[in-house]
Amino acid sequence: RPTPNWKSRPSCARRSRRRSPAASDEIVRKTPLPAAFFFWQHPAIKLYFAGAGAQARLSAGRRVCTSIMRVQLQTTLRKAAAAGGLALHSGVETRIVLKPASAGVGILFRRTDLAATRGRAAALTANSIVAGPLSIVDARLGVRLANADGVSVMTVEHLLAAFALCGVDNALVEVFGAELPIFDGSATPFVDLIVQAGVAPLSAPREAIDIRAPVRVDDGDRFVEVRPDPGRIIDIAIDFEDSAIGRQTESFSLDDAEGLLARLAAARTFCTLKDL
Repeated sequence: RPTPNWKSRPSCARRSRRRSPAASDEIVRKTPLPAAFFFWQHPAIKLYFAGAGAQARLSAGRRVCTSIMRVQLQTTLRKAAAAGGLALHSGVETRIVLKPASAGVGILFRRTDLAATRGRAAALTANSIVAGPLSIVDARLGVRLANADGVSVMTVEHLLAAFALCGVDNALVEVFGAELPIFDGSATPFVDLIVQAGVAPLSAPREAIDIRAPVRVDDGDRFVEVRPDPGRIIDIAIDFEDSAIGRQTESFSLDDAEGLLARLAAARTFCTLKDL
């Protein structure tokens, strides 16, 4: 079972010269940094280290993501890119289209298969799902997001990881189906899509969470802990009774764009036979 111990502080976070009494109880505040940053902190998001280093075709992605992540402006995609494949849990064919979005939108999913029956006006509202922590309704063997109308989309974690790796803050993801394609079980195909679309800066500054005091969430024998730190470091450990997996640990910096792509993009998800 995953037992991550994460510590993080945005390296470009602005320090206050003086803390007022009213701010003494604050734990976090917003500062310019990638909007996708919170997905690396949320306990529902699972990171797996079952894969090898990035493949050769990721070299272009490393160049794109490295250059963009040095810019402290919000970003989006330059153009649309589409792909399709089988969904992991349902086994049906599904298709996604990644499109540019304006500053402040964040990552927005839109169920285009429902738009065909509800009409265009409904598609812009009831069929849209914001990729935020309050939208998470299930995280067992995959992350499911849902809106207030009950419209949901599942297995979004690999695409969200790819957006974070490539520094994409704003994008519209049109999904024809209730679940995203699994492809090869890694983030690499999604990174390839982002590289195909390109990443462009916007005029608005980025926002993120500046950790001022330790925050910890426990769930049985699992926990996530975020602590102030000069950098943005993730320490993670998993400990399974199955000897084929056992205990594994990993540590990496979110500020190392090339290293993250090389070490994480090709890492594939896994499960045990009893989970099927």
